[in-house]
Amino acid sequence: MKKLFIAILFACIGYSSANADGKVIVITARESNQDGHQPPRSPIRIPSVYIDGNILTFDASCIGCTISLVQDDEVIYTATVIETDDWEGEVVLPEYLTGVFELQLQIGAITFVGEIEM
Repeated sequence: MKKLFIAILFACIGYSSANADGKVIVITARESNQDGHQPPRSPIRIPSVYIDGNILTFDASCIGCTISLVQDDEVIYTATVIETDDWEGEVVLPEYLTGVFELQLQIGAITFVGEIEM
């Protein structure tokens, strides 16, 4: 049963990667737990994020969340993920942004981070 689950999981990952229009952004979770409590023990669902030109595409769990682009420890750009017609979220980045940025996506008490190059 465990082998079947793992095979299905890899098939789904391969399918979602093959359907991406742009480049996949690798996202990791960074706990923003500042109240001294232990981080949650339940698994954290990592959101899917893709970049194609200056358009960031997010899965539906990110709609309404805030993103920030950080460069040299300074927030360069902030936006809210808006819903598109196909149950995804989207942010159109300004054309003037160039270089490597840390993408920060805030969902509740968790900040997800990834690196993008424009």
